[in-house]
Amino acid sequence: MSDAILDAITAADFRAYFTRDFKYLPTYDDTTTYFLGDQVWYLTNFYECIVASSLGVLPTNIVNWKAVNLSQADYVLDADIDKALAQALGFTNPEIFESDTIKEDAFLYCTAHYLVMDIRMAESGLDSRAEGVVSSKNVGSVSVSYALPLAFTNDPTWNYFAQTEYGKKYLSYVIPRVTGLPGIAVGDTGA
Repeated sequence: MSDAILDAITAADFRAYFTRDFKYLPTYDDTTTYFLGDQVWYLTNFYECIVASSLGVLPTNIVNWKAVNLSQADYVLDADIDKALAQALGFTNPEIFESDTIKEDAFLYCTAHYLVMDIRMAESGLDSRAEGVVSSKNVGSVSVSYALPLAFTNDPTWNYFAQTEYGKKYLSYVIPRVTGLPGIAVGDTGA
């Protein structure tokens, strides 16, 4: 289902919403002041600032910068976010939300869930296995357990979203809007 507001959300919007949640590729910006030790991605390489501060000097300038061997795989790329945005578009029904703000928030949490799940899958590669939600952990004499409502464990979609905190937050937006809330109505028999 197409929605102009959700269709317009970009990777930059996602990064602005989740400023502290993910390690994004530090792309060079000529309006940013960089300090000794700061690392950036520029064109096809990573560079590290080797002076006290640098503003507007391209990382290819060997007086201010040195090339360093880092991997893009250690960062969330716009391509990763774009993929998760497309997945979330296919799973978010914009019609159930009463305001554009709530709809955007829910959509971004759905996107974050897909991003985390995609990264987990990519990191495990061919060894990827579905495990479901862990409800108990033991280490030595220490044990932690929790229980999810049967509605989550029995429903494959809700169970899938319960595997990340972002998915749980997404469900907190969706479930009340699709399950209905009980209420009391005062009536009259007309007699």
